[in-house]
Amino acid sequence: GRIMWGASDNWKWKVVERPYVLAIVGVSCVLSAVGSLFIIFSYLCFKNFRTKSREILLHISLMDLGVSVANLTGIAVNYDEKWFKCYYVMDGSPTDTTSANGEILYNNSCVVDKVIRDSCVAQAAFAYFFTIGSVLWTLALPVYLYFLIVHHGTKKARYMLWSSYFMCYGLPLYVTVWMLADSRLGYNRFGSSGWCTLIDVYKHDHNNTDVFIAIMSYDLWIFLTFFVTAVLVVSTYLHMRYCEHHYFAAEVASTVQTVEYKLMAIPVAFFLLRVWTEVNFIIHMQQDAVSSVPIALDILGGIGDSSQGFVNAILYVLLTKNVRKQYINISKRTFKPFTIQSHVTC
Repeated sequence: GRIMWGASDNWKWKVVERPYVLAIVGVSCVLSAVGSLFIIFSYLCFKNFRTKSREILLHISLMDLGVSVANLTGIAVNYDEKWFKCYYVMDGSPTDTTSANGEILYNNSCVVDKVIRDSCVAQAAFAYFFTIGSVLWTLALPVYLYFLIVHHGTKKARYMLWSSYFMCYGLPLYVTVWMLADSRLGYNRFGSSGWCTLIDVYKHDHNNTDVFIAIMSYDLWIFLTFFVTAVLVVSTYLHMRYCEHHYFAAEVASTVQTVEYKLMAIPVAFFLLRVWTEVNFIIHMQQDAVSSVPIALDILGGIGDSSQGFVNAILYVLLTKNVRKQYINISKRTFKPFTIQSHVTC
């Protein structure tokens, strides 16, 4: 059949002409996974870093590791390539799906292997669960610090932490099961950077229920985290600036001394990483032509959705003196025998 590009130039660019885009996003997944492992390792192996705030960071890292692995799996399988032959192909079949202007959009006689389709849904489910979990645990961190520092409420903060387990694991599980039961997860040409995700429901020919599901299952939690995190972080930062540390309890004071500059980085980093996907979402809601979405947004969205573990590692490992010192000591002890052996040989 003859390939008809029309509005699919955006997809052709991603699948055929720019394969290195997947490589760039893949590298961000690997970096995020490595960064998450560094944070997880620091919590498990360094007893003096097992604070409650670090416990939340541990769960964020576990979620980020899951996101990285799920997205990297999608890139490795290359679902775009698997579905490419079924879109915009003219073979004269009367069952072909056409657009309003008569352009053939999908060759319904084309069948993607069942194993590929099932693996696509499974990959989307894991990615969905870990992504929502990462967002909610990221929200839990400033909420915990707000109760701990502003309200001097160690007990309140610990109660909030325990409730976070139910919220940050239960809600992603519920949403994922909901999406699976409603067959909302699968391949979407324009919804990701190579992996499977929520199927395309952002077009004007879909009903309000589709848009409602899309917002309630993902975008609501992103926007909510944007707003709540910014408000709580600014409130906590101002409280630390205008209150003397000697009014704090010992546990709170130690947290204040180490958290101040990193606290402001939480909403900034989250916004810079997640905003591109939300801009893409808004454009999908406003535009009928998917080709109107800039290619750069697909790239930035793919990098942002897969890089939180790497950014957190920079903030809480590389830029944290005590953690960095522990890793340097481990490196010295690890490579010291090789150094001595090399010296003796010479």
